[in-house]
Amino acid sequence: MKTVLASLVLLLSASAMSAEIIDCQIDGVVVKNVVVPSAQATSSIQSVLDSDKELAVKKQTIRSLIFIESASIGDGDSLCDLATKQYKVSSEKCSKVTGSRDLAESVIDSDDLDASLECKIGVSAQMLMQFNL
Repeated sequence: MKTVLASLVLLLSASAMSAEIIDCQIDGVVVKNVVVPSAQATSSIQSVLDSDKELAVKKQTIRSLIFIESASIGDGDSLCDLATKQYKVSSEKCSKVTGSRDLAESVIDSDDLDASLECKIGVSAQMLMQFNL
């Protein structure tokens, strides 16, 4: 497990991580200005979802990937950099949400939603940031 996580960290740190703000459509409803993870992170998360790993390993790996995506590298384009501006939440609140089990579980359990994976992640994170955890 540690080897997998280390490989994912290395892969993500070597690629340009840049979250973005887009309009998402979920089950026919448009949600405007959603902060979504980078294409590289979304692709890695999809690979984890498609894998044959145990559910607990999938959850932990997804949590790690989203948390890595939320970490600021000083360019102002991390998931939490954008979320603090867009949703007016503290960076601590964003870090708490992006590292939470709730977010990872919502990503895994969102198969029944008609939306792209990046939108499922972004809208779930947005909703969790609006509630007090």
